Amino acid sequence: MGASEVEELSFLEFADRLRPDVAELAALGEWALPHPWGIVFLPGAWAAAVIEETLASMAPADLGLSGVVLVKALRIGDVPMLAAPADPVLFSLLRTASPGCAPVAEMLEGNRALLARAEAVGGTRYAVDSVPARRSGGAASLGQG
Repeated sequence: MGASEVEELSFLEFADRLRPDVAELAALGEWALPHPWGIVFLPGAWAAAVIEETLASMAPADLGLSGVVLVKALRIGDVPMLAAPADPVLFSLLRTASPGCAPVAEMLEGNRALLARAEAVGGTRYAVDSVPARRSGGAASLGQG
């Protein structure tokens, strides 16, 4: 089993936890680049399989130089209008379209593939990501991934 990290933060510390990372990425020029993120909620029972399959299909260039893979088991409770499995695991590919890495279009296609894997096992999209809208009759279907 892999290592895990647990951290307890106040709400304000949690809300501001990324400030040092953003400052570093800005200094490196990575923050100004496109960030086509793919983020899904996976059912806990299927999370490992989907994550392993997804990562096995990727090369480092598919994530970008400052990209991050984030996996978090969550206790969401009752959050209105949040579509998530009962035992959600958040799986995020926080991609950055760095020079010399995969182009944005390929990263977006990877996000579509991630969403398809998630939906196939009862997972859902976390709609703060970058998954191009599906086309239906020539018009984008907003909120449909």
